[in-house]
Amino acid sequence: MSSTPRVLFVCVKNGGKSQMAAGLMTKVAGDSIDVQSAGTAPGSTINALSAQSLLEVGVDISANTPRAIDPDLLAQMDVVVT
Repeated sequence: MSSTPRVLFVCVKNGGKSQMAAGLMTKVAGDSIDVQSAGTAPGSTINALSAQSLLEVGVDISANTPRAIDPDLLAQMDVVVT
């Protein structure tokens, strides 16, 4: 396991809440934490309102792509937030 803590944020579509949480944690923690996000049934795009809201605090998630959670990803994480 890596010496850098690994955190995974999970929601259903991975287009809003988990992407926002990951973006905010990355802004606060920088490189001290490896932050990921995934969804149980990912959509195809990032929620535009979520992306716009985070831009107001200097976090740009607009280029992110929703992805599915999988056992390999889970096995790499130290903490999973649902």
